[in-house]
Amino acid sequence: MDFIKGKTPKILLIGFIVIGLTGGIVLFQTLKRPVPSFTGQLPESFTFFDLGANSRFDSQMRDILKNRLGSDSIAYRGTLDLIGTDSAFFHTHFKRLHALHVALNSPPGERVEHNIVKLTYRYSWRQDSPFKYVDLIFSNHTGLPLVFNILMTREGSGILDALIQKYGPPIDIVDDGSSEKIQYWEREQDILIVSVGTDRLGNLEYRVRIYFVNSLSMLLETEKEETRLREEKIRRAADRAF
Repeated sequence: MDFIKGKTPKILLIGFIVIGLTGGIVLFQTLKRPVPSFTGQLPESFTFFDLGANSRFDSQMRDILKNRLGSDSIAYRGTLDLIGTDSAFFHTHFKRLHALHVALNSPPGERVEHNIVKLTYRYSWRQDSPFKYVDLIFSNHTGLPLVFNILMTREGSGILDALIQKYGPPIDIVDDGSSEKIQYWEREQDILIVSVGTDRLGNLEYRVRIYFVNSLSMLLETEKEETRLREEKIRRAADRAF
């Protein structure tokens, strides 16, 4: 009993240390933990190879796409450019997309990387396919698609007829600053844009861009919450230091 009595203060001290460390770990994990992944359903809008607003990226999807589009390259973080060099065009015709682009790439002029998955296909044409270049970008928070970029050769000329048959008549955009013919559809806030132009050799090219605006908005809100948690963690650390 005397032996136990002598050890009691040490045992209590160790217990308090363990409890304190455990509490610190729990607090750190709470602040570090990302916003819970979205498990609901978004409104369906547009599809590419049956991939739509609620399709979630996984290894099985990647295997299926390899069979259809050939070998790919994959990146798990990267920038997210919604407008390219067409800032004035998007500001005029697609104000919400322009606003999302600005918000996702703030502060301006800095390289802002996002927690995304980007699949790129450059050799689909080797499989007698009209696809010259394909980019499929997904959120790594939810697995849901964000942006699809598809560039097709002149063999893709039937794309407009197929889209009209599926989604109805498009809206034509008259833009004096562009040499391309541009049409778009909007469904459930998501946007599909088709532009017809020429490459440097004068051959026709068809570019299809699908913007899953609902998922892009979710990504923006998730990143805002992550920033808030990170700033709160820094503030707590400063409070403990002083």
